[in-house]
Formats: sequence, structure tokens, C-alpha cells
Amino acid sequence: MDEKRNVTEMIGDIFQALADLIDNASNPIYNLIAVTIPFFAPIVIANIVASALVRGQIVDATEAKYLAFVLEGIGIVGLAGLVLAIDAWIKSKN
Repeated sequence: MDEKRNVTEMIGDIFQALADLIDNASNPIYNLIAVTIPFFAPIVIANIVASALVRGQIVDATEAKYLAFVLEGIGIVGLAGLVLAIDAWIKSKN
């Protein structure tokens, strides 16, 4: 009976160690996702815009990719500027 308890305790210790590992790693992983997703998410939209430009025969495929990349880059820079401006405005009110 004591041997079964030891095995049960070992399994419990393994699961507790896994739970501690997940708890300790979740914050850095969430921070990484929060920082990287806004930069990678526009790639999907840029591809949709590029395919629409090619489908409409406005530009060829290479030019469409460059144009979509530039437009999405302007959007990211504009969003960052807006967030910084709002942050500065909030800090000036305090």
C-alpha cells in the first residue's frame, strides 16, 4: 500500500511541477504574443490587398506586394503614433 502511495505522490509531484512551469511561463509568453501579433497580423491583410490589386489588373504581382507592404507599414506607423499621442495626452491630464 505504501508503494502505491509513493507512485501516486510522484505522479502528483510531476503534475504539480508542470503546473508551476506553465504558471511561470505564461506571463512571458503572453507578453511575447502581445508584442509580436500586431506586427504579423497585417501580413494577412496585405496579402488580401495584393491579391485584389492583381485580380483587378491594377498592377502586377510584384508591384502589388510592394504596395500592400507599404500601405500596411504606414498603417502600423500611424497606429503607433496614435497610441503615443493618446498616451502623451493622458499623461498631460494627470
